[in-house]
Amino acid sequence: MDLGGLSRIDFKLNKRDNIPYVFDIASIPYLTKYDACYQSVHSLFPDDSEALYKMIIGSAL
Repeated sequence: MDLGGLSRIDFKLNKRDNIPYVFDIASIPYLTKYDACYQSVHSLFPDDSEALYKMIIGSAL
């Protein structure tokens, strides 16, 4: 599938022939500018394009 970046892939394995079937591909939450959380933080801090990343890193410390 040649996916770039971080993503989550949901798949099911067909038990009869052991073939995986992909049924959902999604970006990892908070890491794309189209994510709802990113949009919310951007509306609060429009001049800081890295605000969300600072919050994520800060919460892990």
